[in-house]
Amino acid sequence: MKKVIFVSHVILNPNESRHKEKMKILLKDMVNIFAEAGVGIIQMPFLDCDSYKNPKELKSFSCLITKQIKNYLRSDCHVLAILDTNKSRRFYNEMENEMSKKRFQIPIIGIDPENLTESMRKIQMLLRYCDF
Repeated sequence: MKKVIFVSHVILNPNESRHKEKMKILLKDMVNIFAEAGVGIIQMPFLDCDSYKNPKELKSFSCLITKQIKNYLRSDCHVLAILDTNKSRRFYNEMENEMSKKRFQIPIIGIDPENLTESMRKIQMLLRYCDF
């Protein structure tokens, strides 16, 4: 079974982050770990900070991501998680709500650019838990 992980645009494109240098380090380590584990990386579309505050845009974005995840699940892929920065609890709640409606659940993992060690620990634990 193929394994994939959905990763936010800002994590995969460090130049978009105000924590540019730290995110570059995280990106390099994260890509290496996923490559070694045979995990494909799916980049989520860009969602600007203002959209996180707009309930209508956030719902639309969450529906789009949920639909993409559902398509991967139908294609016999194991979706390990969604990685995003610790921006908005509202995003997490909206994603969990949309997944619940579609009767599946994928963990959402918050990445903290201020604490790379903890962020990498979360990723390593995820891979250890999902090792099959």
